[in-house]
Amino acid sequence: MVDEVNNISKSKVLTYGDISIKINGNKDSSQAVVQAIKSETRSNSKFPWWRVVFATMKPKKGAEKHLKNEVIYMHDQKVPNQFLNR
Repeated sequence: MVDEVNNISKSKVLTYGDISIKINGNKDSSQAVVQAIKSETRSNSKFPWWRVVFATMKPKKGAEKHLKNEVIYMHDQKVPNQFLNR
């Protein structure tokens, strides 16, 4: 899972469900992805957690400044689909 997040291109995002599908072939483990990212973020300050958004395309709280630094501009507090790394 860590590799999946690290491999998201700069200025792109994936949803938790996208990562779950890449790992397990379905979205059933999206919550496990959330927990794994939370755990990795605590121990690795360079981990790009902000590149993972909810299915609604809303980023986690605090991600906005990181996204803006990567030239990802939000519209109505959501990341536009054009930034999906699919």
